[in-house]
Amino acid sequence: MKIKRKIIIGFVVCMLLGLVACNKKEEASMVKVKVNGQEITVGEYDKRLAQMMEMYEAQYGSGIWTQEVEKDKTYKQYLEDMVLDTMILEIVIIEEANKAGLEVTDEELKEEFAKYKEYFTSEDEYNKFLKESGMTEDFLKESLKKELLIDQFLSIKSEAINSLDPSDAELRALYADKKIMFDQIEASHILVDSEKSAKEIKEKIDKGEDFAQLAKEFSSCPSSEDGGNLGYFTYGDMMTEFSEVAFKLKIGEISDPVKSSYGYHVIKVTDIKDSYEDIEQEELKYQFKTLKYNEMLDNYIENAKIEK
Repeated sequence: MKIKRKIIIGFVVCMLLGLVACNKKEEASMVKVKVNGQEITVGEYDKRLAQMMEMYEAQYGSGIWTQEVEKDKTYKQYLEDMVLDTMILEIVIIEEANKAGLEVTDEELKEEFAKYKEYFTSEDEYNKFLKESGMTEDFLKESLKKELLIDQFLSIKSEAINSLDPSDAELRALYADKKIMFDQIEASHILVDSEKSAKEIKEKIDKGEDFAQLAKEFSSCPSSEDGGNLGYFTYGDMMTEFSEVAFKLKIGEISDPVKSSYGYHVIKVTDIKDSYEDIEQEELKYQFKTLKYNEMLDNYIENAKIEK
């Protein structure tokens, strides 16, 4: 399940750079949103978004931005929303942590600062980073302190949520409400680079040729070594265009060519798990707790005074 709103903890360099205001253009200093009176500028937002896009592209490639993360919403739109929500949550959660009386000790900050400096190979490289980013060491330490405070607050909240023990009735209600999120299929596919090739392969299958053997011979996916077998997956595990077709197939049924950013797929479904009894209890409990965590973060956003 995709967590749409969450604090991005762990990407220390990205977070800290995102807190440095970009004052080179007048537009950058314009206010994008006010959160309980605190301003997030256009420059701060644009810089954070650019850094997150760079991280996503490094992992998934530049073609990710036109893919749909859900119906009528691309990864680019998803990330734009997530980055703004994250920046809003950082402000709100720091306020909540202060209300709860949480503090970061000097020793904790000293330890975190030492860990951060390990990112740099030398003192000269560290000083160069401060100069190029327009950041003072005091600002850096204050940013690290905020991150530690956020982490501390969320850790306490996470422990409380992890201690929940949902009943069978609660899990059944969750499954009924989010069925598409839990149902799984087992499928194989053959991936080629043109619609013409995909149609020719489909014709071979229709005439009785073996799907697994054709996958080994023609598919460019690493799964070709196993006859195209992708194992079990949920709707959200695959690209929207792939899942929309695959989850409509019956066991043994084979699709016409399906286009995605990777090429053209011919899909065969080999098993379906679409009942409450098919789903592992631990998976349902995990998703129950994840939804509770997301609801908590959503509530913080909804209860904040946000002026866009």
